[in-house]
Parts: sequence; structure tokens; C-alpha cells
Amino acid sequence: MPKLILIKGPAGVGKTTVCKHLSKKLKTFHYINLEELKEKFNHLERTERKIKAHKLYYPKIKKLIKEEKNILLQESFLKDLKKELGKELKNQQYELISIFLKASLKETKKRNLTRKQKTATAKYIEKSYSYLAVPEAKDIIIDVENISVKETIELIMDLIKN
Repeated sequence: MPKLILIKGPAGVGKTTVCKHLSKKLKTFHYINLEELKEKFNHLERTERKIKAHKLYYPKIKKLIKEEKNILLQESFLKDLKKELGKELKNQQYELISIFLKASLKETKKRNLTRKQKTATAKYIEKSYSYLAVPEAKDIIIDVENISVKETIELIMDLIKN
């Protein structure tokens, strides 16, 4: 049974970092980096950039699902993924593992300051925290507030094995 691992959480929590490290460990998984797709449209306003990136993102994922490949993604909401890809995932009998990375607003703002490339402003992190920092019912929650990226990866690898 193919797997789709979804890494979620508020802006600045470390989703991209975790996905990049996981993609090196999960050799049979295809990682599609939504942030890299959004970077192609940096000249556009945030909402338009997201729309354009998703027009590239979902067709790539659909192709991998059709080929029954293991997939690693970062996404804000499980419901968005299910809306766009639910039928395909069900038809191909994918195991969907949704992992929510949790940290306080203070910590996400602090982490954002250390980013080499700023993908979100401090204002956006604050504004979006109230709705992005809320796990959905089927999420596996990992509190990353006081653990390293390495420890986070180890926890996720253990989850995938079980």
C-alpha cells in the first residue's frame, strides 16, 4: 500500500526543514516542495502566488498517485488535500499519515528570524497562527517546541515504521 506523508503546522514551525531532512532519509518517497513552487511566483501577491503554485502542485501529486508512488508533502490543511486529491487517494488505497508540528507563537516567530530566506513575515505568522496552529482530528501531533530537527525526524521515522 503506497503512503502519503503530510507535514503540517503553523508558519515558522519547521515544516520545510523537516521535509527536506525526511526526503533524504525516505529514499522511496517523492518530495514535492510547495514552497519551491511558490518561489517561482515571488513577484506576485501572496494569494495569487499560492493559487499559481497549487496549479503546478496538485497535478504533480496526481501523477505520482496514479503511479502509486510514496509521497512526502507539506500542506496547511488535510481538508484541502482531501478536497483536491481525496478521490485519487482512495482509489489507489493510499495510507495517509498526517503529522502536525506544534510550537508556540513565540517559538515560531523566533524560528522565522533565523531563516535564510524569509517565506513569511512576522506579521503573517502572527495573523495566521490562530488558524494554522490548530491540528485537525486525524493529525498525529508532535510538539517541536523543545526538540531538535534530528529528534523530530526520529519520531516521524518511528511513526512511519509502525
